[in-house]
Amino acid sequence: MRVSKLEGSPIPGPVRANSAGPYRVAHDDDAVWRPRTRAYGGSEEETPYTRALAYARIAARLALPVLLLFTLLQAIYLFTDAPVPQAWLPGFAQGQFLILSDLILPGCWLVIHLTNRRFGPDYAFGNLVAGMALALVVAVIDPWDVRTSLPDQASLSTRAVAAFVLVFAAANFTGVIFFDAAQGPRWWTAPLVGSVAASFFFSGLYYPLAFGRLCFEALTHFALFLGVSPVLMLPYFLLRPTMKPMSGMNGY
Repeated sequence: MRVSKLEGSPIPGPVRANSAGPYRVAHDDDAVWRPRTRAYGGSEEETPYTRALAYARIAARLALPVLLLFTLLQAIYLFTDAPVPQAWLPGFAQGQFLILSDLILPGCWLVIHLTNRRFGPDYAFGNLVAGMALALVVAVIDPWDVRTSLPDQASLSTRAVAAFVLVFAAANFTGVIFFDAAQGPRWWTAPLVGSVAASFFFSGLYYPLAFGRLCFEALTHFALFLGVSPVLMLPYFLLRPTMKPMSGMNGY
């Protein structure tokens, strides 16, 4: 067993014969790639089992957020043709065609924000993609025969549906980015900025893509979203103790 001239103590483990001097002490593990032990804590090499555990952990964390987002998307579809009672609206919005789906839509921002706060932007993007994918699959398969049970449901054009899917994804993507950038010492800054960004993006793009024009309804909807977004700060505030950021996330 060789003795290091630097420390004067035995060096454990096998040493290759071609080691040259105290500065070239080499062990068997040094020749293995990927190394059996890693620097900074010596974490184990990734295996199919550890990868499966990691994927299962991600799925478990996203299960509830995805289910909530899926439920809100289904509610948006079900209330597509249900007008908002005029008594609920301020004067400038009365007479406009506002539907209950417009009131539900900012709730999707809230679900994404809470996921972002708890797990970070990568999980928030995953929540968005998985929730939309599940909603689209159910809409295509229609396992509960929703279309026949709702004979008065307004039929949306293919262009309007495609515009909603595209703009909804882009608006939430924008909201995630703004939320992540606006985190700071004031707890309400990030969710409010993220909601305003998502609302502006959705209102500004949906109507031109769905109907080929930027009408006054877009401004009305944006004003409605701005009114609902501060109200959603209350459930966000109440859920903050439950949705504490994980280690390494911004703690606000």
